[in-house]
Amino acid sequence: MVVGIGVDMVDMGEFRRLCGGFGNLPVRLGASGEKAAPRMPNAANAFVARTFSEAERAQALERADSAEFLAGRFAVKEAVFKALSPHALGTPFELRMIESLDDASGAPCVVVGEGIKPVLEVAGATEALVSITNEGDYVVAFALVQ
Repeated sequence: MVVGIGVDMVDMGEFRRLCGGFGNLPVRLGASGEKAAPRMPNAANAFVARTFSEAERAQALERADSAEFLAGRFAVKEAVFKALSPHALGTPFELRMIESLDDASGAPCVVVGEGIKPVLEVAGATEALVSITNEGDYVVAFALVQ
């Protein structure tokens, strides 16, 4: 059963400004040699650090355009929030709880982790299906929560 739908559009010019150069920073290696997002060296990247998970930032760094990747994921977060928020009143809910990564085929998906699971349960849902499209200076995401 469909619980809610949501859509969001991101202006790439404004989003690049918010990202403060994220993606132009060197990738660091974790203890076992895996790629990891750089540590945020300045306040300009505070938006990226507080909005996206470590895994989202790491996937973004694998792209030719990290900011465009994150813009799509930000639109997903907003679209899922819009789809869920009418049903989750009174439940603590922030954008970072929504983690959007690539699935095995490379398509965007919402990871049902510990953060978002209680919100889905309150809303009577088990998953959020998402789609992202890029056109010119805009990125749009659509979410269907069921």
